[in-house]
Amino acid sequence: RILPDQLFKEIGIHSKFYRERKLFYKVPFERVTTLLRKKNVVLKNGYAYVPTSLMFGFLKQWFTERLRKHLQVLSRICSGVRKDRRVEEMLEGFLVQVTKPVTYQPPKNRAAGEITHRDIACMSSESFPPCMLEMYRNLNKDSHLKYWGRRTFGLFLKGIGLSLEESLRF
Repeated sequence: RILPDQLFKEIGIHSKFYRERKLFYKVPFERVTTLLRKKNVVLKNGYAYVPTSLMFGFLKQWFTERLRKHLQVLSRICSGVRKDRRVEEMLEGFLVQVTKPVTYQPPKNRAAGEITHRDIACMSSESFPPCMLEMYRNLNKDSHLKYWGRRTFGLFLKGIGLSLEESLRF
């Protein structure tokens, strides 16, 4: 980060456009070609001085380029991996689990969204995220969770709509 006064001294800018900016970032000019085309940055000795207000555009361009590059690498890697039938079956099973709709329906005599401690066992296998499902299984197996696990699981139950009275019964 460079302050405007330093930039003015280093480059000799006297334009009002640049004096109104608070901070500038010194970036290799190859990374901000779109900003160079629009003449929104100052260029000196192979570096572009980018105002803070234009950094979002630069970061967006940089992120998009890196994402595109890494997705191409990933697609090449995955094309070789997907030829293995065992991996293919595992990925298909994972896709089925992730895209499966939630099928839990509360009993008719209860308001929608009201959950009791009896519903937890039914909901756990289909509706809990993997981390909470693992905690629930460990709780049933050992009848014990450490402090942070108990706290996290309790907050999760609160988040899904279990009342305080019901969570104490659970």
